[in-house]
Amino acid sequence: MTALQRTAIGLSLLPLMAGPVAAQSEAPSSLPVAIMDFVPVCSGDEVPDAYAGMGAAIGRAMARELRSQGDVQVVGRLRADGDAARDDPASDGRMIEDWVVVRGRKLGAQAVILGTFAPRRLRVDISARVVAVADGRTLGSEALPVSRNPAIMDECVGALAVRLLASFHGGLGYVIDVFPDPAALPLLLLDIGGNSQVREGTVVEILEEGDEITHPVSIRPLGRPILPVGYAVVVYIQGTCCYARVHDRHAMATYKPLQRVRVTEDWTPVRNNDLSIVNQTCPIAVYSDVPRGTVLIDGRTVVLKDRRGLVELRTGSHVVELVLDGASVAQRIRVAPEAPERGKPPEVAFRAKELLGRVDFALPIKVDEAYLDGERYTGEPLRSIGNVLAGTHTLVLPGLRMAGQHGSVTAVEEITVEPGRPTVVSDVSVLREPAIGETESPEPSDGLPPPSDSDGGRPPDL
Repeated sequence: MTALQRTAIGLSLLPLMAGPVAAQSEAPSSLPVAIMDFVPVCSGDEVPDAYAGMGAAIGRAMARELRSQGDVQVVGRLRADGDAARDDPASDGRMIEDWVVVRGRKLGAQAVILGTFAPRRLRVDISARVVAVADGRTLGSEALPVSRNPAIMDECVGALAVRLLASFHGGLGYVIDVFPDPAALPLLLLDIGGNSQVREGTVVEILEEGDEITHPVSIRPLGRPILPVGYAVVVYIQGTCCYARVHDRHAMATYKPLQRVRVTEDWTPVRNNDLSIVNQTCPIAVYSDVPRGTVLIDGRTVVLKDRRGLVELRTGSHVVELVLDGASVAQRIRVAPEAPERGKPPEVAFRAKELLGRVDFALPIKVDEAYLDGERYTGEPLRSIGNVLAGTHTLVLPGLRMAGQHGSVTAVEEITVEPGRPTVVSDVSVLREPAIGETESPEPSDGLPPPSDSDGGRPPDL
């Protein structure tokens, strides 16, 4: 945990580098995998429905990343309900494992990824494991805190899924950080130092997704090709990490954290093992006038005085993030070793007029309680929510009494807030839970095959 507090949200792969995940001795050439929607672990005063959609979003992000791997086939996703959340799929209990084995077999999967997430004020703690369908045995487990920003969360949980299945990926890893060097080609920090194939002089490919390919006859999407955009040579190995100097690259190649890399069988003598650039620093100014907003850099809180702060950052990539009431906006910055103009350090600014909007309720029924990205708001009645970060949010309205409905229902709506203007909520969709064990109909972006039958029974109670 300490290492994560010292590193960028985009560098959240560091706790995943504890070594290869134990797996079956004979890995299949193409592993059929199912992914169970992650379930929330909430405290006593929280409502699980307040995080509706976040568990499915984690599953979708994992499916998208694994779908691009040549040795993994994502055959479907499984939905969980409140009972599954109580059973805690990330625990070591056998009951939920037996249920997962039954459902995984129906989908034709050989392994199932499942887990939980615990929303915190400034982050989300994710725990995941992969279970073998053959015998319910846990093949590996990982845990890490990630940003609440959806884009960064997608990147990190996609990488988490790949690390869970590391034994099936022979030498596939990620760029953790990039150090631009004005005197030479960039230096990269990679997460493949613990791989037995890696030694000083090993050549690695830096990979990037190409454009979507569509079948010319069936018009069916065939996925995105993984293309090499450059090569780097390992110059120093440090535990489960290694530093690699870019050796050859395409003319327009750019390097950034979470790019994939692949170990090759090639080797070349090391000609430049200078790592001094890693320890160089540069001052960065921070400004924020957002009420109640918290500024984070690399997961650490920045203390502002009179809305301003000054921090020293090492060269490389960093994530600067503003967190407000469970929502987040973030940007990556790259600190170069060139000295800034005297008295004018580079500035990162978060301005309220550019970032904040408002949510107004104009429903035909009374609203007393609402959850926006898990944050609770109340009123008698609740007419609006102010100072909301611009972007897409999950709005949950529990305890609604709608005409024609017996008892109360919960409504869930995805809303988009624009800065400087109100977003009016005049209609909502009633949340209807699927049958327990039902296979979700995947969104087109998942690229998953049609779901199988959904007769799987309910997860067992603890």
